[in-house]
Amino acid sequence: MHHHDASPKTADSDQAAPWWTYADKESSIPPAPRALIRVSSLAEELELLDTPKGLLLTGPPGSGKGFLTDLWYSSPDAV
Repeated sequence: MHHHDASPKTADSDQAAPWWTYADKESSIPPAPRALIRVSSLAEELELLDTPKGLLLTGPPGSGKGFLTDLWYSSPDAV
């Protein structure tokens, strides 16, 4: 039965280095840059979408498509 030690070895000794120390190749990696995070509202996220804006109503004649568009454009918030 073989025992495998996963602990990193130090370069100048045969003893395993503690788990909280960096390996030699890890110490040469530069630290990651700090990022700024901006939290956007739902309205801001929707404005940034690059999708077609509009509404497509489908249905058979007499199902209320025109009625809905009349309601839409007669509302006080209509653009």
